Amino acid sequence: MSPKKTKLPGTILAVAIGQSASNVSTKGLTPLKTVRSFPTYASHLPEYRKLKEQKIVVQGVNVTLTLKAVPPENFIVEAKAEYDDMFGDNVLALKDAMLQAAEKLLFQQETEPDFKEEFTFFCVKAYSGDPLKFLKYADRIVPLLKSESTELSDSEIQKTIRESSLQYAKNDLTIVDWDGAFVFDTDGDWQDTIDVLEVANVNLLRLRRLDQLIDQRLDAMVDILQRVPKISNKEVRKMMTELMRLRTQSVAEFEHAERDIQLIGDWYAGRLYALASKKLHLDRWRESIKQVLESLEDISSVAADHFSISTEHRAEQIQQFLWFVQLAGWFALLFFEWRIMKG
Repeated sequence: MSPKKTKLPGTILAVAIGQSASNVSTKGLTPLKTVRSFPTYASHLPEYRKLKEQKIVVQGVNVTLTLKAVPPENFIVEAKAEYDDMFGDNVLALKDAMLQAAEKLLFQQETEPDFKEEFTFFCVKAYSGDPLKFLKYADRIVPLLKSESTELSDSEIQKTIRESSLQYAKNDLTIVDWDGAFVFDTDGDWQDTIDVLEVANVNLLRLRRLDQLIDQRLDAMVDILQRVPKISNKEVRKMMTELMRLRTQSVAEFEHAERDIQLIGDWYAGRLYALASKKLHLDRWRESIKQVLESLEDISSVAADHFSISTEHRAEQIQQFLWFVQLAGWFALLFFEWRIMKG
């Protein structure tokens, strides 16, 4: 049975992350700062550039929109609001409206409309005692993390709390799921938590985009193979160049992921990133991309082999044609010499 309903004031931060259609400028970047004691990890977090900030009103609540550029190819829009009841009946609707406002500003940039990620932070401060006491409101916390208006089962709620909670100090607690995070910190020092979870979502978006590019190239190669032996040398060169570009991009993304994996350890950032990676299925995305890329390379090799065979066949045909042309020329020359001698 749920405990008596109580008002819990806090901060809602709805985040929309987009994929830029072109490289983002690196001019005037600001490094992300960390609060907790993991200085060696700060260099792994990306730098950003604040582009715009504006004030709006969403469902009668004052909201601050902040647009940030994260090179090389991402935009982040944060919609931030102070709210007096994090467990209120209108929280999900407010969160959705804030995300819509964030997406509107995001899509005013040069972004790809089919590629975006959303994530919401519910941040609570200025309380006393151990934040684990708030777990008695798990039946209200978990649906917010899943953006779920349906009443969840007790087993699902307990499973989420058990697998998704991280406590670093006695006065803080973070609960992470695929659609959001609840962050409790008496001093409100949650910016480092927000930064790490935004990085995880940016990486998810990049992996999704890379997966699409590889799928498109796979379809193109299938089309090329269906046209063998009519495939041209230009098409093969283009295909191999594109494959090399995708392979290079994949290696770069995986190396970036390896640097992120270096965060994993006993430190707060590493444990938090590991938890986010599990919830967002980053490892599954990387493994899927590797498998498709291997298939792509196999198909490319088959196409190149077919092209080599068809090229040799065409060369033989051309050689035979030229031989017949030469033979016809000799016959013509002999004919004209015979006519001259006869005349």
